Amino acid sequence: MTDIDNIDIIKNENYIYVYELLDENSIRLIHMFGKAPLCHVPSVINGAHVTELAPYCFSAKSFPVQLKDRVQDEIGIPADMTELADSYVEEIILPDSVKKIGRLAFYNCYNLRQIELSADIDSVDGDAFMNCTHLSMLVMHGMPKTRSCLKQILAQ
Repeated sequence: MTDIDNIDIIKNENYIYVYELLDENSIRLIHMFGKAPLCHVPSVINGAHVTELAPYCFSAKSFPVQLKDRVQDEIGIPADMTELADSYVEEIILPDSVKKIGRLAFYNCYNLRQIELSADIDSVDGDAFMNCTHLSMLVMHGMPKTRSCLKQILAQ
């Protein structure tokens, strides 16, 4: 993971986003907090496109304690929000802007039943869906007969 000083945090009514600005136009999502087990990742955060999911993005195990403390200290984690990670998450919707899914991004999301994503993802790193034992529906947006990331996902 990147130096935590380079990580930004923003909160809206339904989510807290922990992210790293890769350049002026793109973001790597590090972690999320939310009010419900349905996680809708936005295409844009703070004016930049969400293009990557960091390794262990939806895993509480690898979210550093000092970063969680920083989220609490800087903006506070409301009582009605929890980490969107592990067994809490049931459904994830990724925007078309995401082009890379990091290693073990959904690690231990035991109750993840459905994921919705674009077929245009360029890279799905190793074991992205490890221990997603209830994943039963993959909704992929794309055009017929065009390149897709389906083979990479099924190889997981």
